[in-house]
Amino acid sequence: MWSYSFTGERSRFSSDNLVGFHVRLCEGVSEATVADSVRLALKCDFHLFLVDEAACGCVNLSKETNASTKIILRLDPCCHDGGENLTDRVNQLMQNIAGEEKRAYGVLLPWPTHANAKATSEDARRFVRTWNFLNEISSIEWLGTDNLNIWQLELVLDAFFLINENTQTLAPAVNLMHISATNQQKHLQRWCQSRAIETLTLLSSEDAKDFDNFFQQEQKSSDHIDIELFRISWALQSGLCPTFPNYDHWLRKGSKIHSAHQYESWITEFTNVLSRATKHLRSPTEHKRIHISAATLSYIRSLDYVNNIRDDDIANLPGADVTTNNSEKVHLSSSSSSSSSSS
Repeated sequence: MWSYSFTGERSRFSSDNLVGFHVRLCEGVSEATVADSVRLALKCDFHLFLVDEAACGCVNLSKETNASTKIILRLDPCCHDGGENLTDRVNQLMQNIAGEEKRAYGVLLPWPTHANAKATSEDARRFVRTWNFLNEISSIEWLGTDNLNIWQLELVLDAFFLINENTQTLAPAVNLMHISATNQQKHLQRWCQSRAIETLTLLSSEDAKDFDNFFQQEQKSSDHIDIELFRISWALQSGLCPTFPNYDHWLRKGSKIHSAHQYESWITEFTNVLSRATKHLRSPTEHKRIHISAATLSYIRSLDYVNNIRDDDIANLPGADVTTNNSEKVHLSSSSSSSSSSS
């Protein structure tokens, strides 16, 4: 059985949504290839889509989705500069994605872009101001945060109380996290779970080659199973669900093709990759599922140096960001907006 962060009754995500498809425009990828990849993901029975704001213009899911399809809109940091126009902007984005229904299962809000990377009360105020605008849009089922650290989430929760203590403001339902083998963000996972904040997981492609080495032994005993599936299975068995695998290398490959015949071959090849993912990860037959050995899981846990190293030693690492875990409380009622936190 997979390891779930929440039980089925408490989670907003069903067994069909444990693995999602990330729709984004990245360097070297064309809009046409992104649109085709979404069509293929729908064909291969993906039901959860994380759509970056920059990719909304090249994706229209209104004619191809059904009731089981969940769309999560991921806003850009510049959304905090929209003010009262933000509502119209988000409604337009949802219309681009979902047609006249203009509905989103969820919307993820990033931290404001600021010249000072330290935590400031003004950043928290801007975040909550944008959050309140989004909270007025009835077609959004829930609001979440995009890759916020613990100190940022603490500032947000404090701001909800201090700025809105006489109004009902919902706390974040979900926090999106970037996960790699060497930084599995265990502290952030536990912190979110202790406060009933679910986690979405973006699997990093930075250590994909290292993952290939981790899973070579398991792959030898499995027939025609892609390395990508082992990375996804590792995330699910580690309780990192729902999770979004990284298919950027496939999209770059398709974007470089100019021959119609070669592009059709790429379509077939990528379809097989996606369909094998749903086949192996959702198969009701136990022996068809991918199970990472306990020894490999233990070895990967040992590579998570951010979690395994003592907090006192983190500051001694070259270029370490010492503001990610523990922070002093920033009092938003104070006139000072230059307070910062450090661990």
